Amino acid sequence: DEEGDDGGRAKRQKTEESTLRERELAHIRSDDWHFGAVEVFSSGQERTLVASFTAMSLDTPWLCISCLDSETSRLVHGLLKDEYDLAEFPHVRQDLELAEEVTDGIDAPGDFRLEALTGSSTEDSSKASVTTLFSLYLKADSSRSKDKVVSKALCSYQNGEMNSVGPTLELVETAKDWRRHGLGGALMRGINSFYCERFGAFRGRVLFSVCHVTNFRAGR
Repeated sequence: DEEGDDGGRAKRQKTEESTLRERELAHIRSDDWHFGAVEVFSSGQERTLVASFTAMSLDTPWLCISCLDSETSRLVHGLLKDEYDLAEFPHVRQDLELAEEVTDGIDAPGDFRLEALTGSSTEDSSKASVTTLFSLYLKADSSRSKDKVVSKALCSYQNGEMNSVGPTLELVETAKDWRRHGLGGALMRGINSFYCERFGAFRGRVLFSVCHVTNFRAGR
């Protein structure tokens, strides 16, 4: 009868969706990691995109995993933590600790703070769109009502020039009036501490590279 047919179709659809999810997860966990891109949708009548997996290189098993909410992030972390070394980059502003070894060498007056902001383009969900902007601020005081950016750097996570993946310096700049005061060096030491903390649990070496240089060794 019609009721039986509807029940049978719903059961088959649920089984097919479950099998598809199992196949996708097995594919991600397998050694065949250069699979291109996989999109993960929530179950239910209205399927909503909740995560995407993109292979970042055909030579190195790195994945860019984008989760659209914290619940999905926790789920993905639990599913893949035994097969992959995972580093998390929340898409929020983060005030980073400026340890003494980071600020050592600054000879400019005032107090400073370092901020990191990771994000991606809303129009481009590809691996190339994920970046982290680091901003070194001179804190406000009696002569300034707002913090002032004095040095900044932009990092991506893929170096197309050298066919490598990992933190990649795309841009670094210090305000003209604040150059030769050790701020650029302090910024780079802060960035290094940021990535050492996030990739510290990785079993393999994480490469930090630089774009737009003509010398191979300098770029490494």
